Amino acid sequence: MKLSERIAAAMAHAKITPSMLVKKTGSTKGAVSQWLSGTTKNLKSETALSISVATGVRHAWLIAGDGEMLEVLHHKSLGRIGLEVTENYRETSLNLPSVPLISYARAGRWGEINGYVTDTDGRAEARYTAPSSSAFALVVVGESMTSSDAISFPQGTVLVVDPERSPKSGDFVIAKDTAVNAGAFRKLMRDGARWYLKPLNRDYPILELEDMAKRVVGVVIEFQPPGGKL
Repeated sequence: MKLSERIAAAMAHAKITPSMLVKKTGSTKGAVSQWLSGTTKNLKSETALSISVATGVRHAWLIAGDGEMLEVLHHKSLGRIGLEVTENYRETSLNLPSVPLISYARAGRWGEINGYVTDTDGRAEARYTAPSSSAFALVVVGESMTSSDAISFPQGTVLVVDPERSPKSGDFVIAKDTAVNAGAFRKLMRDGARWYLKPLNRDYPILELEDMAKRVVGVVIEFQPPGGKL
């Protein structure tokens, strides 16, 4: 299937119209029209994530047609990070890597744990990526990255974070919040020489980074929404 056909199939699965996809992804009517007409041959990573979340199809299938559009779900416990967290994961025949599941407090002390986690709160699967040996997972807590008109990361979403990936503007990252000495999940943005951490929820403030290289812990390379839809 072509990219346009996969997007159309995803919309049919989710029973949403082009105008609904515009609202759910935060894109324009023109952009959605280009996706469906076949004018767009490749999607930006953030755009693909927003479509996969809006329609509930697999990200890897949407991007490249890899595997099936949907997968069977099963239940798996992720362990404890201040509360008991239980999420749905897809069954798969692949021998998938796993990464340590840690707390935001531990992520905020990243430089103190020598870049590799040995004491963990459990493990989470990395299903579509090849994480480095220092990668870890976090479960989203709070509503700062929840949005109704764009890509959204509601509470309970599992993030796979790789500290060895070089962050760039537009990436979703974990950064050190020096005010509370913990990690913070935000979108990294640049304006000239200045760097900012932007929440998706407009009720939360945009924060300026005084030293991006030292404050950004790692780049989010994969996420697994509550309910297992990606």
